Amino acid sequence: MNRIRTRSSIPTLVALAAAGAALVATPPAQAQVTASNLVKVAPENGVPAVGPVKPTWCDEVGANQTGLHHATANDNLWSYFDRAAGMTCQDPDDPLFQQQVGYYLQRWANVTGATTAQLREFLALRVGDWDAQRDAACAAVPALEEGTARAIVFRKHEREVLGCDGNPPHHIGGSRGLDGTATWHFDRTAEVPSQVAAIHHIQSCLTSDREVRMYHLVRWAVCRLDLPQLDDAKLAAEIKAAGYNDYARIITTQAMSTVRLEARRMEQIFLAKAQQDPELKAVLIDAPARGWKAWEAAVAAQRPAVEAAWAYEDKFYGPRVSAAKGCLDAVQDHLRLARSTRAGKTRAELLTAATAGVGPIFLEQLRQCYTVEGAAGGAQAVATMIQWGPPVRGPRTAAHVAMSAAAATVVADRPGFPIDGTILNLDVTSPGAMGNNVDNFGQPQQGGEVKSVTRRDGKVFITFKSTTWTEAERRCTPTNRILQWRPDGTPVYGETCRATGRKVAHTDTVQPIWILPAFAAGIKPGVFLLYRDSGDYFIGPDNRPQFGGYPVEVWKNKDQKQLIAAVGLEAK
Repeated sequence: MNRIRTRSSIPTLVALAAAGAALVATPPAQAQVTASNLVKVAPENGVPAVGPVKPTWCDEVGANQTGLHHATANDNLWSYFDRAAGMTCQDPDDPLFQQQVGYYLQRWANVTGATTAQLREFLALRVGDWDAQRDAACAAVPALEEGTARAIVFRKHEREVLGCDGNPPHHIGGSRGLDGTATWHFDRTAEVPSQVAAIHHIQSCLTSDREVRMYHLVRWAVCRLDLPQLDDAKLAAEIKAAGYNDYARIITTQAMSTVRLEARRMEQIFLAKAQQDPELKAVLIDAPARGWKAWEAAVAAQRPAVEAAWAYEDKFYGPRVSAAKGCLDAVQDHLRLARSTRAGKTRAELLTAATAGVGPIFLEQLRQCYTVEGAAGGAQAVATMIQWGPPVRGPRTAAHVAMSAAAATVVADRPGFPIDGTILNLDVTSPGAMGNNVDNFGQPQQGGEVKSVTRRDGKVFITFKSTTWTEAERRCTPTNRILQWRPDGTPVYGETCRATGRKVAHTDTVQPIWILPAFAAGIKPGVFLLYRDSGDYFIGPDNRPQFGGYPVEVWKNKDQKQLIAAVGLEAK
């Protein structure tokens, strides 16, 4: 794996080492700041010099704490912050001491990007009513026990940004790395849910390692696309609307400046690496941008239906099951919506059409509805359809899939390319079904010529004639051509399928079945239906079980030369 070394890394503040070009030698153990033990700190990472600072926050502190020069050189900037804030008041009128105060604030500026005015306010709060304000800020945004899953995730992240539950604020000591389920919620729309949510997400994308690896750049290739949405004015409006106190305002503002600073450093490394190699640029920059843009275009073409699916998702993952029920009428046309205007004449082509673009958004709504209405077999059939295609969620997932496909194309010709499936894991985990480029349908279990089709009680009942029919045997062999990689990094190979020339004969008197109306496309008397058992059943009026199924393929007749529909998708 390629590794990119940098000397301008900005690690998390908890782990910040005092050693480095910015600091001169550690001073001797003296309580007073003198010219000989003054710890100097140079500006880093493009931040301006702070200069001498006269503390104006010392009225209630006194000068009983000494050792600011030691605090300035201390390895753990945050862990020492409480004591160091008091130390800034040792001798506020002494010009030499004011230099040390400025150098201490420079340490913070170098890792947060905060202005001198913001850092003065930060220090003043620390020596003042920090604890009370923090507790009040956290009490104002309590953890949600109930609500939509999306709201619960974003409230959790808001509390992490603020530093609740005994933890330091996320930008100072939070863990790095994306949580797959949280990213799934964040990725629903192109627009970020809030500035605070965006700060948390982008901060989680960034690494605290001093050595930036290709894996980090692959992850950053998608995360960087959210940078233009960071907006100071919008953050200020959110702070005002939420009624944040001074603590919450100071911490979230500093979190914004910190993520901007760290992102700027990562962008410099990312662009320098990507621009060294045209194929790296094509994979890391061009492909994600293309995937994001394609997703936005797909949503724009079907926006009302997409937004309705998102609204239903909040009900499905909400506090009350009853709120999601009564959905069947609204989803009966979702298989057609999923395929949109894309054509297909084979089962594979139809499934590919339905799982492209934003099709899986409609399929997932259908799956959710069937789940809550107790149609487990139908829900599983739709999940199998979703799994056929690539992962689909929002523009960030689309950007990653496009990057993965572009990398597969390069690797096919250039095996030593530094980006492959081992570092292309998708940091998105769906609580429902998600594409994985796998065919889990298998072969149809039953088949026969349809005798009658009757609709009643929200179901489609089908009876069959006694039929003798033959099926052309096909054999598929994998090729060594990688199409792309699954979310877990395993490659997806192409297949070559050919008829063996053999015919397999079947003679069946198929038992009646019922299917859900959404799957009934093309089914009428005389057609030849191949289906699988769904596992759903109910006890009929004759006190016998009536079993459900779902169509795999619907042919014009038993010769199986003209496909009419597959898995509820009409061929055309």
